[in-house]
Amino acid sequence: MLSERPGKNRRLSVIWRDKWLLVSSLIILWFVRLSLSLIGYNRMIRRVSFQPNQPVPTSALALRVATSIRTASALVPNPTCLVQALAAKILLGLRGYGSQIKVGVRLNGNSFGAHAWLISDGKIVLGGDSENVASFQPLMKIE
Repeated sequence: MLSERPGKNRRLSVIWRDKWLLVSSLIILWFVRLSLSLIGYNRMIRRVSFQPNQPVPTSALALRVATSIRTASALVPNPTCLVQALAAKILLGLRGYGSQIKVGVRLNGNSFGAHAWLISDGKIVLGGDSENVASFQPLMKIE
C-alpha cells in the first residue's frame, strides 16, 4: 500500500520533477536555438526578459537546472555555450529567479575564442568553472 511507504511517494515525485525539468530544458533549448537562428539575438532576448521576484535560486535548484540543460543538449544540434546559458537563464527566470550570463573572449596566438557562462549567486553554474573561464576577458553581461 502507498500509505505504508511514504518514502516511495517522495522518490517518485522527485523523479517526475526531474523528468519535467528535463523535458522543459529540451523544449527551451530548441526554442533558443531556433530563435537565435531565425530572428537573432537582439529580438529574442527582448522577448524572454524576466523580472525576478526572488534574488537567487538555491544551489540545489541551480545545479539541477544546469544538469538538465547539459543532458538535454545532446538532443539539440550545435548547442553552443550561449544557447545553453540562455536556456538555463530562461528556466530560472520562469521560476522567478535572477541570474546573469557573462560572455568573454580570448586571443590565443592567432586564434580567437568566445565563451558564455551562467552565474547565479556569484557562482558559475553552467559553462565551466572559475579556472576554465579565467582565460576569457569578460566582454558583456546579460542580466
